[in-house]
Amino acid sequence: MGKDVRATVAELADQGVVGITVAWADNNGITRSRTVPPRGLPSAVRAGIGVTPLFAVFDSHDAITFGHKGLGTPSGDVRLVPEADRIVRLSGQSGFAWAPGRLVAADGSDWPYDPRGVLAGGRRR
Repeated sequence: MGKDVRATVAELADQGVVGITVAWADNNGITRSRTVPPRGLPSAVRAGIGVTPLFAVFDSHDAITFGHKGLGTPSGDVRLVPEADRIVRLSGQSGFAWAPGRLVAADGSDWPYDPRGVLAGGRRR
């Protein structure tokens, strides 16, 4: 990470940012997101934000495809980790900032259904 996360939090607070939207594109190209307040950024970078593994099996109509062993249940957790050095303040919504995110397993290891990680050839935390 290029900047210290605490410095980023302070900078965002000074700019009046009240939420950081962390986004990822699911396997259908649909943008999904979670938003955290700036004070939650250090925790999000360290431990991620909880996301159901079901997002890996949503179809293009937001229905769940149950034919994938281990993924057809809301039980379990993957973590959405913001790319904190890529945070940008949104000019059209000045109270918000945006960052791309990657999905990792609950233990922080690569999650095989993370589109960003797959395209990058796998990437460890």
